[in-house]
Amino acid sequence: MRPSTENLDFFFIFVVMHTARNIFIATVILTFSGIHALFAQSTFVPTGSETYHLIDRFEIKNGQLSDSLHTSVKPYRRDQVVAMLGGLDSSINWTAQDEFNKSYLLSDNFDFSKSTEAGSSKQFPLLHSLYTEKPFLLSYYDEHFEIYANPVFDFNAGTTSSNLGSKSIYTNTRGAEIRGSIAKKIGFYTLVTENQTRLPYYIDQRVDSSKSLPGVGFLKGFGVNGYDYLLARGYITFSAAKFINFQFGHDRNFVGNGIRSMILSDFAREYLFLKVNTQIWKFNYQNVFMELFNGTSFTGVSSIVGKKYAAHHHISINLAKNFNLGLSETIIFSRSDSLGTSGFDFNYLNPIIFYRSVEQNLNSADNAMVGMDFKWNFLHHFSFYGQLLLDEFVISQLRSGSGWWANKFGLQGGLKYIDVANISNLDVQLEANYGRPYLYTHFKVSQNFSHYGQPIAHPLGANFYELIGVVRYQPLNRLNIKASLAYSVTGLDTAGINLGQNIFKNYNTRYQEYGNRTGQGDKTTIIYADLYASYMIKHNLFLWGSASMRTSKSVSGLYNANETWVSVGVRLNFQQKSFLF
Repeated sequence: MRPSTENLDFFFIFVVMHTARNIFIATVILTFSGIHALFAQSTFVPTGSETYHLIDRFEIKNGQLSDSLHTSVKPYRRDQVVAMLGGLDSSINWTAQDEFNKSYLLSDNFDFSKSTEAGSSKQFPLLHSLYTEKPFLLSYYDEHFEIYANPVFDFNAGTTSSNLGSKSIYTNTRGAEIRGSIAKKIGFYTLVTENQTRLPYYIDQRVDSSKSLPGVGFLKGFGVNGYDYLLARGYITFSAAKFINFQFGHDRNFVGNGIRSMILSDFAREYLFLKVNTQIWKFNYQNVFMELFNGTSFTGVSSIVGKKYAAHHHISINLAKNFNLGLSETIIFSRSDSLGTSGFDFNYLNPIIFYRSVEQNLNSADNAMVGMDFKWNFLHHFSFYGQLLLDEFVISQLRSGSGWWANKFGLQGGLKYIDVANISNLDVQLEANYGRPYLYTHFKVSQNFSHYGQPIAHPLGANFYELIGVVRYQPLNRLNIKASLAYSVTGLDTAGINLGQNIFKNYNTRYQEYGNRTGQGDKTTIIYADLYASYMIKHNLFLWGSASMRTSKSVSGLYNANETWVSVGVRLNFQQKSFLF
């Protein structure tokens, strides 16, 4: 599992160069942008962090939505997290674990809270400049410049057993994370890791079929049935006015309040984007302009991966103190000239126009989708949320019950219940998701709803329904236990016939015009269960263990599989990976 000395040298050189490049770009923009107002620039909490559940819990228990943090668009800015925590009702009977979690979040976002609780009482004897604050190995800040740096690692090992055999599994991740700001005008962030991993068999099968590993870009084989990859994320942030924030770089985004998103998720790898977020009064309006990859380079062949583009906007409003409504629109498009060169269509840069009208005026057939999401918190214990996504839709065809192929839509409904039966810090989340056949597909394959061989919405693609339950319990300040159970039914293709599950197929190859039903094809039932426990030794240093199982059973028997695996590990400043599909 140990990389060669040559790989280590290359890796650390890459980290230094990557960080230096981001700081250089930030400095150039700072110099020439002409932005003179001092608005503190925030980096973002990585998606997948436990921060998101803690914020949900605080907001539900508080009984009032925060105007500074609209939870339907992720990732969250760190300054928004601090502002939201500052608005909590002090008269509420917060548990000891809640107080610990609040202190943790303020320390974790020290660059904006400057929490006195983040101060470290233990330092290295000979290196007094290190570990002066709990969350960071290295920190420096004054009125002009801030920088916070941390090592990152995730070491775990285990074993898996299935009908295909048994093998050891492991992950070996090492890297560095750096964030900061320049003159309170430019924020910057960089995460770089070198990774080797061997995973359960069902993930190997996913890699074989999609030629990509979820959340990962360029992938190489490593050892026996293992993978080697480099992960790099980085971006800069700046503001044009008090209420308008820009983010440019490589990262991921998520829309909604659920475990899944039918609109835009963080399942696929990071991508290049420009984000413009405007927040004023009870409104939050976000535009994201993305460059996506159409295909993968899993084979290692030296060739340019095809590009496509997406323009997405989402507006949310707090209609009441406990009810939020959001509307969104997304266009996926690809263009090429006589030389085969593709580029962004600048007509979609208009941040406030209805994209469908642009598409029609261009006489194009781009892939357009509209969505709606909502959240209703009530009784200081519950949050009811959901989503509706329309790809193509004709109400008369839906009423007729004819199963017309082009009635392509997705639905989500979910409920969060905190302090179940008044048991402190016992929280439950139940969620149902539904996707019609041929959802996210397009006759121009390059315009399907994907990036680098992975869906950018639901990991099951289309033609499915799913139920997920998650139970979280925090009996002690530093101990967290989570149990997850997912039940899904999807209709897979048989004999090469396109029955609507595979979003990478041309929908003109569909099996039939009418009579389409969700789950059609080789009906496959998947059950996934996982029990996970972690103990935080020090800030963001976790010891953890998990036991998991996954079964799939199809009518044909072609997709029958049973697998169980256990893992134990230690991780620092890195999110726990989830392969819940």
